[in-house]
Amino acid sequence: MPNTKKINYLKKQSYKLKSFEIRKIRYENGHTFFLEIKLDVEQNGQSFEWSETVDTSKGKVWVIEKEDPYAKYRDGKMNFEIEELKEKEV
Repeated sequence: MPNTKKINYLKKQSYKLKSFEIRKIRYENGHTFFLEIKLDVEQNGQSFEWSETVDTSKGKVWVIEKEDPYAKYRDGKMNFEIEELKEKEV
């Protein structure tokens, strides 16, 4: 079952992932690869374009390098407290 707390938090922030584009597949050590992605995001009616590098494993996305401050709510990490992160956000 997906972590609906993360999804609900993004909804409360009026955050929408509008589209994405895989710009490059980066191979490392012959078998590991990472995706370099461009994201088009809308928050509170304002548009943003972000870049990030992600890894995929077992159907989950792991955000490695990111510009989007809300990326932690879209990745596959599930064991953290939403309230705890809200206090630390910039």
